[in-house]
Amino acid sequence: MITKLEQIELTGIAGVLLRHLPIPQNGGVKESTVVTVEPGKTIPLHKHEVDAHMFIISGSGKVLSENEDHGKEVSPGHCVFFERLLMHGFVAGPDGLVFLSQNGGIHKPDGSFDFQVGNAA
Repeated sequence: MITKLEQIELTGIAGVLLRHLPIPQNGGVKESTVVTVEPGKTIPLHKHEVDAHMFIISGSGKVLSENEDHGKEVSPGHCVFFERLLMHGFVAGPDGLVFLSQNGGIHKPDGSFDFQVGNAA
């Protein structure tokens, strides 16, 4: 079976596209999402209620974080881990950035995302 994954753009964040792998989408379910960031675009500092691993697939970028990983360069083969509630984000390099996010479930039952930008509680 071949399935084309739906492309979702995060509201208010231009140049960032999500493609969720087909699994039940409700809070607390481990899920995987392919994230594509256009060249030079930014996923701003944000946090989630769950831990997340990001596996860099292609392109390059810099990690944004409130810990010692801030400003570090990433490229294919890197894995970035963020604990729940730790502010994090990325700035894509000149060729863009594509990564696989595996997390504890950032979809809420109402269809919204656990994506808290800035100092939101």
